[in-house]
This record gives sequence, structure tokens and C-alpha cells, in this order.
Amino acid sequence: MTIKFKKASQKELAEMNIDAMDFEAVEAVEVNGQTVGTFVTTEEGWGCQYIDSKTGQALDFGDADYSAAKNQLRKMIKAIYADAK
Repeated sequence: MTIKFKKASQKELAEMNIDAMDFEAVEAVEVNGQTVGTFVTTEEGWGCQYIDSKTGQALDFGDADYSAAKNQLRKMIKAIYADAK
């Protein structure tokens, strides 16, 4: 399983109805080449959220910093997609 974080394109942002101006950073999250959601950061690396592309629901990582939130998200995605097999 390949998990990638990349800068979200304008098309991906439009599809998710996300305004990049609302966030410090916006990254598309891909699993095996398919975009599954968006990872956004609000306050200079704090206030990270994952927004699922299918449901639109946001998962808030609380006070975890950027690196910790990204690591937590990687673990969650591995667990979710391992169960989907």
C-alpha cells in the first residue's frame, strides 16, 4: 500500500469544496494513486484535520502538531484499507 501526501490541485480543492485560503497548508492524501481525502493545517502546523473525500467528514487531530497528526493519519489509513481487503 502506498500512501502519499501531495499539494492539492485546484481541481481537487473544488471537488472537495475547500477554500485553500482558509488553511495554512492543504495536501491531497492518496492511497495507491487514488485521492481519498485532504489533510489541512490551520495554525502554523497546529490544528490539523483530515477531510474524507467520500463522506466529507472532518477528523480533527486536536493539539497534535503537523508531524504527529500525519503519522496518526498514516496509521489510520493503513488500518482502514487493510480491513477493506
